[in-house]
Amino acid sequence: MSLENIVYYNRYSEQLEVEKIYGERSVRWAYETSTGKLALSTYLTRPWLSALHGMLMNRTRSRNKILPFIHEYDLDIEEFRKAPDAFRHFNDFFYRELKPSARPIDKKKESIVFPADGRHFLIPNLDEEANFFLKGNRFNTLSLLGDSRLAEVYRGGSLVISRLCPVDYHRYHFPISGDYQKLHALPG
Repeated sequence: MSLENIVYYNRYSEQLEVEKIYGERSVRWAYETSTGKLALSTYLTRPWLSALHGMLMNRTRSRNKILPFIHEYDLDIEEFRKAPDAFRHFNDFFYRELKPSARPIDKKKESIVFPADGRHFLIPNLDEEANFFLKGNRFNTLSLLGDSRLAEVYRGGSLVISRLCPVDYHRYHFPISGDYQKLHALPG
């Protein structure tokens, strides 16, 4: 079975576009071949591998990947708060800050803005039957939160899942005004 192209609506160009997948050859190998699927289930999804990759991208020599990445994925350097050569390593670039003008916030009271760059999926009603996928795993509100009282609080509410890609701005913001009451960390 072959992975289909990921097609999304670009609200800036107002057209459907095909997403460029970071490491597409490797991703297709992992999901489309029997040896790739074996590697995926055996070691590619292990936290230590992600930690190792993160460590390598914290090294100064990883700066060499920044400009090719910018060109390959057509990133607008005018949005960056720092110039590309000012980043210490690839991870510094990866979670870069943007200029305030890069993502203007709609100030209308009836507006809600997305909390992050990415591809967004809306579940309008979180009832007991609502299932959704995160990181390849199926969840409902209770299985995600692991707390029946907290799951009840969100029953009937809505959920937006923002899937960030390597080309996206990797920072989150509150989509509406207000103060958070409690942080609930979900391990994994």
